[in-house]
Amino acid sequence: MSKFVKHGVHNGMEFSIPFAWIAEAGASGFRAPEDAPTKDSEHRQSMKIAIEDIKPVQRAVGVPLLKKERTIKWLRRIASGVPIRPIQIAPGGPPYQVHNGAHRLYTTLITGHSHIWAVQYSL
Repeated sequence: MSKFVKHGVHNGMEFSIPFAWIAEAGASGFRAPEDAPTKDSEHRQSMKIAIEDIKPVQRAVGVPLLKKERTIKWLRRIASGVPIRPIQIAPGGPPYQVHNGAHRLYTTLITGHSHIWAVQYSL
């Protein structure tokens, strides 16, 4: 394991976020005060689900799981207590499949949360 990245595991899939990104977001000493980050008030129909009930996100070959700018954006929002949008999941589950929200999912997990807010999207 590298001393330059923070490692996480999501249902058997390992992932990592560079400490430099975490520091740039101002989230170095952040400890999750609740089981899920604050959700925005626009999504009243969202449900809180356990991250362990979500399938790991699979990207196409050569596509990174997380991009720097988006990862820093969501780390900053979570660490600052700014409400975040729920992730979008496919109908069905558990286990749930993420349709939109990989960066929110993995920044939520790496900051110590066990749950995340989600809404089902329509096909």
